[in-house]
Amino acid sequence: MGERRRDRKIDLDQKRVEELDKEHMDLNRQFEDLKRGLKEITMEEWNNIPEIGDHSLKLKRAKEKEIYTPVPDSVIQSRLMQNSMESYLDPRQQVLGGFDTPSGMTSESISAAREKILSLKLDRMSDSVSGQTVVDPRGYLTSLDSIRTLPQDQLIDLNNARQMYHRLCLSNPTNPQLWISAARIEEQSGNLTAARKLIKEGCENCPKSESVWLEAVHFNHGENAKILIANAAQNLPRSVKIWLTAADLEDDVDAKRRVYWKALEFIPNSVVLWKQAVSLEKEEGAILLLKRAVKQIPENVELWLALAKLQNYEDARGTLNQARRAVPTDPLIWMTAAQLEEANGNQHNVEKIIEKSLRSLRNNNVVIDRAKWIQNAYNMEKAGAVVTCAAIIRNVIEVGVEQEDRLRTWTDDASKAVEEGAIETARAIYVYTLSVFPTNESLWVKSYELEDDFGSVESAENVLKLAVEKCPASENLWLLLIRLIYVKQKDTVRAREQLEEAMKVNEANPPFLASSNIWLTAFQIEWEANEVERAREILSRARVNCKSARVWVKSALLEWETDNEPAEKSLLDEGIRQYPDCAKLYLMLGQLYEAQNNVEQARATYRNGLLHCPASVPLWLLYVRLERRVTSIMKARSLLEVARQKCPTSEDLWIESVRMERDAGNAALANQLLSKARQTMPSNGRIWSETIATIPKIQRRSYISTALKETEVDAYVFLAAGKLFWSLHLVSKARVWLRRALAKNGDIGDFWALLYIFELQNGTEEQQNEVIRDCVRANPKHGEIWPSIRKQKENRRKEIPEILRLVADQMKDVMVEFCK
Repeated sequence: MGERRRDRKIDLDQKRVEELDKEHMDLNRQFEDLKRGLKEITMEEWNNIPEIGDHSLKLKRAKEKEIYTPVPDSVIQSRLMQNSMESYLDPRQQVLGGFDTPSGMTSESISAAREKILSLKLDRMSDSVSGQTVVDPRGYLTSLDSIRTLPQDQLIDLNNARQMYHRLCLSNPTNPQLWISAARIEEQSGNLTAARKLIKEGCENCPKSESVWLEAVHFNHGENAKILIANAAQNLPRSVKIWLTAADLEDDVDAKRRVYWKALEFIPNSVVLWKQAVSLEKEEGAILLLKRAVKQIPENVELWLALAKLQNYEDARGTLNQARRAVPTDPLIWMTAAQLEEANGNQHNVEKIIEKSLRSLRNNNVVIDRAKWIQNAYNMEKAGAVVTCAAIIRNVIEVGVEQEDRLRTWTDDASKAVEEGAIETARAIYVYTLSVFPTNESLWVKSYELEDDFGSVESAENVLKLAVEKCPASENLWLLLIRLIYVKQKDTVRAREQLEEAMKVNEANPPFLASSNIWLTAFQIEWEANEVERAREILSRARVNCKSARVWVKSALLEWETDNEPAEKSLLDEGIRQYPDCAKLYLMLGQLYEAQNNVEQARATYRNGLLHCPASVPLWLLYVRLERRVTSIMKARSLLEVARQKCPTSEDLWIESVRMERDAGNAALANQLLSKARQTMPSNGRIWSETIATIPKIQRRSYISTALKETEVDAYVFLAAGKLFWSLHLVSKARVWLRRALAKNGDIGDFWALLYIFELQNGTEEQQNEVIRDCVRANPKHGEIWPSIRKQKENRRKEIPEILRLVADQMKDVMVEFCK
């Protein structure tokens, strides 16, 4: 074994030596095998080996001196053009007469320009009557500065192009585009005289080219242009553009009219010429011309409709009948006829005309495009033809729609019509759809929403009355009707009648009679009408007929408002016995005991409530505040820790903990709790808002920026940004951010109160009133301060503007605390 290991080691060492020898081999050894191969090369092969040549750097540098580069043409041309001057006159010369001389002119440039244009200027300045010159000696030299000098490279390009087009025009004189291009080059260089001359030659060489004549008119004006266009009309009497240009050159209406009449003699089938001629006439003359036009072009629908529009009812009917016979495949004629009947009070004929139009079009093999017809209904609505619009919808809405897709397709059509602003079209679609699906509750709701948004209160009420007729067992539809009458029309009597009718219609419908919504709506009507006994009676019947904890809550609330504590306690005890999982009953009973200073009973009630409703945050808060008030902060802190374990994502519990520690002077612990809250709920805007309110001012902007990214546009973060700008006296920015917060969540009453305070300090009376109006429309119900103010016994019957002012008065120091 030892010998074998030794032999293997020797072999490995030898291989390593060979590999190292190959890697570090010198040049002689590397080419040894190739040198040995040279012995086999013959003399002939040696002689055929090519010379490698002399490619040394020294030789290359020597040859560089023998290379000659020709001078470019541009250098030679620039030398020739060095002293040239373009003779185009700037408009300032005509306007200012040479009195606008800048101080940058040199004597050399003046001399060069004077030699170039002296003779031309003197000729132009010669008086045409006396032959005397009218040269202004003071302004002459300064006027030379108004000559526009083109850049040298541009002059070279223009000259090259000019020469090229000159040769092309000579070689191909019948090509109109060459003459036009050549003339435009002269125009670009400022030589209008040469441009006119070239385009004139173009007209002579290409007399049948419309574009050349129009270009010639472009280069001329006044009488010269008229002469040119007259020659053009002689050479091209059937060119519509030539005649239109000829009419445009005339200033007098009668002259324009004569031009169009002459044009129509040559081109009687031109719709454009007929339209232009008609536009110059008064009503009677226009009717006569249109009658001639429809004879010449009977297939043009637009001319027929224009004629019918100018005529009286009887003549227009006759014209449209003729148009239908001339163009039986155009639906617009039929729609115009229906519109005509509607405008003249014959609505009963509209439906017949639309039905007949569809039959006629189908007989003439016209495909009925449903989308186009609905678009025509939009157009009829915009034109004020509502009856025609509805008739179109009734007749085409089923075209191409499968039976199982009707409801979905038609509701989509109605939604699209609303998006397009075609409310009457959407209304017609809903009316027809409801005629096919009369018992579809959601469809009735959509129809009512359309009337509620765009119609009148009466039209909305009519829809709901029809709805409850077709769907008498629908609790939702009855409630919509009752609330519409009571809330929007403020009619308590009729609302009460509708409730009685709903009960009567559904006497044999136990689920309807057991609905808490119906009974509580009846209670609300009586309570707001201050009919306490009637309200108490309704709640008594409701407790018997429907099984709902809400009824017991409302019953206890009524007794609380009337200061009937024994009845309130009795109702709450019975409600808790029947509905032990209703947290609100425990809340009300605990608050009742607190009002009676019965701390032990209040504590027992809250504990009992938390046993049955451990996730009720309001119960935890009331219990914590009670213990903090009557026991110690230690007890309250431990309760809050238990509450946060039960409800770890409750922002109210976290904020309560933070504020309690801050009030107790434990700022470090409060900040620690805020940090934990952000970790638990990183996208909660209210937690971020609380953080921003407690950090130093210099850090608030960066925190708001971070909060906007983390929360993805939360209303509380918007509010914090508004408060920041408010504290910096940036009024406009603060208003924008406060409004953004309300746009994001308008149900928070505290936001409205803060905006109202802002407008009281920085806005106008109109802006303050606007906040009140918007708040009434939003009808907020949540917030930290808003519910507590609104639910106070003395504020229960107050309107929203009064509540807004009360909340604003309580929040008036919010910005003082924010700016600390």
